[in-house]
Amino acid sequence: MCMAHLGRISGAEGGRKMGELYALIAGKYGERGVRINAASVEQRVRRAIYKALNNTANLGLEDYANEFFVEFGSSFFDFTEVRNQMNYLRGTSEVQGKINVKKFIEGLVMHVQDEYRHRSDAPRRNRR
Repeated sequence: MCMAHLGRISGAEGGRKMGELYALIAGKYGERGVRINAASVEQRVRRAIYKALNNTANLGLEDYANEFFVEFGSSFFDFTEVRNQMNYLRGTSEVQGKINVKKFIEGLVMHVQDEYRHRSDAPRRNRR
């Protein structure tokens, strides 16, 4: 259900508001008896994405040709922001990279769809 909603947010069906996704996730937690509001979900998502930006920038500092850095760095983040974060981590700038939640989710949806296509195109092995 969330993946279908993510597809709509990423532009496949005209785009939806991010607040709708946060409310949907908060509702899922509510079904399990955990009280959480959409603003808390949004903050958790933003923190997780910021950590991903920070880790990606660290990978770029260690090895600019790192496979993960090359493939995912520009898919999930604006490269300018990754470079800003790298400069911040080096100590050469006081400006940190900024995250774009919608771009991150669009990149995530794209990679999940690509992975799904590759798995469904793979030859099927004998099944019992």
